[in-house]
Amino acid sequence: MKITDNCIGCSACSCLCPCNAIEMVVNSNGFINAKVDADKCVGCNKCVNACKCVHSSADSTFVQAYHAYLNNDVIRMGSSSGGVFSALAQAIIKKSGVVFGAAFNEKNEVEHVFVTESDELHKLRGSKYIQSNIASSFADVKNYLENGVEVLFSGTPCQVSGLLSFLGKDYDNLTTVDLICHGVTSPGFWKDYLKVLSKSKNISDVNFRDKITGWHRFSFSYRKNGKKIEKLFIDDPFCFLFDKHYLLNTTCFECEFAGKPHKADITLGDFWGVEKYTELFDDNKGVSLCFVNTDKGAKMLNEAENLCLTKVDGEQAIKSNHTAPAKMPEGYNAFWEMYNEFGVKKVINTYFYNTRFKRVKLLIKSFLVKTKLIKIFIK
Repeated sequence: MKITDNCIGCSACSCLCPCNAIEMVVNSNGFINAKVDADKCVGCNKCVNACKCVHSSADSTFVQAYHAYLNNDVIRMGSSSGGVFSALAQAIIKKSGVVFGAAFNEKNEVEHVFVTESDELHKLRGSKYIQSNIASSFADVKNYLENGVEVLFSGTPCQVSGLLSFLGKDYDNLTTVDLICHGVTSPGFWKDYLKVLSKSKNISDVNFRDKITGWHRFSFSYRKNGKKIEKLFIDDPFCFLFDKHYLLNTTCFECEFAGKPHKADITLGDFWGVEKYTELFDDNKGVSLCFVNTDKGAKMLNEAENLCLTKVDGEQAIKSNHTAPAKMPEGYNAFWEMYNEFGVKKVINTYFYNTRFKRVKLLIKSFLVKTKLIKIFIK
C-alpha cells in the first residue's frame, strides 16, 4: 500500500512521520495530498498503518437519531442547518475547553483552527465545502488532550478518522463531530475562482449557505468591497460545478463513510425531507438531522443547552440525504484537463454558462412545443 494512493489529505501520515519525510502539498488539481521524500524515509511504516486505519470503517451503527434545532434564531440563521454544532461547542467552552473546526482565513482559504471563547464560534459555523488545511491541528489536539483539556473536534468523516488514527487511542476528554458529507472541493480551484470573482476587489464574509432566501432554497453570498452580493446557490458557477460533482476530489467518489457508520461520536447534517413529517417542526430556518453514534456522544448531546430534540427513525430520515458516494460526472477528467491547460475561466464558460444556455434553449423549445406556438413561428 502507498499512502499517496487514494489520499484524502487528512495529514495523519505527515503528523506521525518521525523523520519529516512526508509533506502535504497541492497537486495539479489543487487538492492537498501527501508527498513522500524517499531519501528521508526510513521505512518504519507508521504512515502506512495510519492510512489503513483512516480508510477503515466504523464497527457499530448509530445509537439514536434526532430531529434537532437550537432554540436561538440568531445563531440558527447563521448556521447551515439547525445550529446543533454551536450548542455542542458552547457546552465544551463552558467547561474551559477548546473547539476545533474549519474556518476561512483572511485570504478566504479554509483551514482548521481552534477557538476557546464563545464570541469566536462564528468562525466555525456554516458549511465551507472546500478541503480544509489541517496544518498543526492534530498535534494541537493531542497537546490539549494530554494536558487534560476538554476538546471538541469537528470535520469531515475522513478528517475525524485521520485524527483518531493519529492519536492511536481513545481519550475521555475528546468528543468528535463529523457531518453527512457531499464531498470536498479543490482549494486550488477555489483560489483561482476568487480571482475571477473579485476582479481585484476585496472579497469577505463568504457564506455558502446564506438563509436570506430560506433554508430550503439557500443562497451563496459574499461581500465585495463591503457591498453584499447574493445569488441562489445553483446560480453561482463554483456552487453549480460543486453540485454537479466536477469539483470533488476523486477519493470522494469512493468514500468509505457515505451511508455507513461513522467513527465520530456525533454526526450532523441537514434534515432534508423534514417536510414529509407533519408532526415535526420546520420553519424554513434550518433543522438538523443528528446521529448519536456513541455513549460519549449521547452524554455530550445531553450537556448541550437550548436544543429542541425529537427522536426519529434514522434509517428513514437519512433516505433524503447522501447515503452513497457522489457519482463521478461524465467528462470529469476532461474538465480537469481543460482547467490545467486553459484555466478557471475556460471551464466556467464551458461547463456552467454553455450548459445553462443549452438548458434554457431546451426549456423554451419544450414550452413552444407544448403550447403549439412553435407551429405559429414556423409559419
